[in-house]
Amino acid sequence: MKIINTSPLHGARWPWPKMDLEEVVRLACENKLYMPNIGYLHIPNLQDWTVELGDAANSKRLWINSLVSAHACLELSNTKNQAALKQFAKNLLVKYFRQYDSDKGIFTAAWKDEHAVANRLFVITAFLHDTCCNADDKYISQLELLYHAERHAEWLLNDAHYVQNNHGVMMDLALAQFAVFIGGVDSEASERYLAKALRRLEMMLDSTFDSEGCCTENSPTYHFVNYALFSSIEQFIRQYSLIANTDKWVEVLRKAKYVGRLFLRADGTIPLVGDSECRPGTFFPHDEAEAIEGGGRIFP
Repeated sequence: MKIINTSPLHGARWPWPKMDLEEVVRLACENKLYMPNIGYLHIPNLQDWTVELGDAANSKRLWINSLVSAHACLELSNTKNQAALKQFAKNLLVKYFRQYDSDKGIFTAAWKDEHAVANRLFVITAFLHDTCCNADDKYISQLELLYHAERHAEWLLNDAHYVQNNHGVMMDLALAQFAVFIGGVDSEASERYLAKALRRLEMMLDSTFDSEGCCTENSPTYHFVNYALFSSIEQFIRQYSLIANTDKWVEVLRKAKYVGRLFLRADGTIPLVGDSECRPGTFFPHDEAEAIEGGGRIFP
């Protein structure tokens, strides 16, 4: 693939939950890598990545193989315009790439966990987007990043690795973002990735919400999670004009938004049905007119 100096992708997606970015970066510089909802894992030697995982080992493997801390370092380096921090972020990426094919220790999940593979492609695409200004970096070149990105894209493209749940949705969102990034230099690969990603995303839209717009996972919390996720995907599709007509997406999400109004009580809480928390964990738009339109009907 050719060197990419400019890309149709306006900016790389930040796929992580809220975090204290400065703390995550500060601890990364001490080899303490961030794992959302868990904390930090100290890896004394990033040359071999040997570490005792203890409890929640599978979750820790997922997050370490997702490269959250490397992405955080890149993000803060751009926000603060810190060249040294950006070099550290790239060096962390290089050290990971040297080991992640070993299938040993913490890397046993590297190519087995679809969520980790999708997350890594988000991160690699962010680094690729950053190299549009400097393709021949001394720490890691754009061509090396493209090599790793293509490996991930081909893995995600393979239906044998696909799962029909939120992980599958993230697989295809990562694939679609990379497809947009390379669209200007490799239209054949870009179209191939987009065709598969968009087909599976529409399939998941159909299976995630029923004909009335209610999440089929029978959980108010998951309804809000999926509403936020699919809304962001619909915005992404419209931003890059990936499909000619988004009416279906708009209608499904309109119904899902209405159902969300029925779940949401006046005090901001939601029913504890299924695997739910007392409040939505994601953004949900507040619209008084739509709340009134609901006729005051609220889920008990």
